[in-house]
Amino acid sequence: MTRVFIIEDEKPIADLISLHIKNEGWTPLIFDDGLEGQKSCVMDKPDIIILDWMLPSLSGFEICKNIRQNKQSKNIPIIMLTALGEEENKISCLRAGADDYVVKPFSPAELIARIHANLRRSQPQLVLPTLTFENLTLNNETFTLTCEGKIIEISKIEFKLIQFFMQNPSRTLSRDSIMDNVWGYDTEINDRTVDVYIYRLRKKILNQSANCDIKSHRGFGYTLTRHP
Repeated sequence: MTRVFIIEDEKPIADLISLHIKNEGWTPLIFDDGLEGQKSCVMDKPDIIILDWMLPSLSGFEICKNIRQNKQSKNIPIIMLTALGEEENKISCLRAGADDYVVKPFSPAELIARIHANLRRSQPQLVLPTLTFENLTLNNETFTLTCEGKIIEISKIEFKLIQFFMQNPSRTLSRDSIMDNVWGYDTEINDRTVDVYIYRLRKKILNQSANCDIKSHRGFGYTLTRHP
């Protein structure tokens, strides 16, 4: 059972995150005190940590550094929650040792998508050999996408795109989360590039009469959904 530790002193936010984590079939544990949360992370070694930047007893920045410096917990993925969206603060999160960050207010669906992505990177065994959605099948071992047995020719980037969508079916994924999960943090691509790749992938899927589509939501992102 995947265990997610939430170190967050704002109860409404912690409860909201916990609810969505339970919906994924994972086990959440909430800590409203930074020192207690840090101690439990080191001793109990959860699968992933959701850590607030601003905490009353000890800052998320310090907790993250302490977790990274302890050999028992140094490899646990950490997603930092921050109300500060400036580039300098985002860089500070990553320099402290965070694997990812989400700026408040955030979409619970995006946070869940980022948890999935970080778990895949830290625990590759969690990636299933095959993924299916409607009449599409993605084979993660042979790197092939098929529609009712017929191969759809896709590029490496398109493979990563459809993999991310099929791991998060029916969820609206923001362009930022798509860029982070498909291209990585250091990418210099822009929203337009994401749109172009998704347009090409969508066209290939629809040309094979797949029972699904990648829908665009202006200002929000994209969703892999059933074709009407």
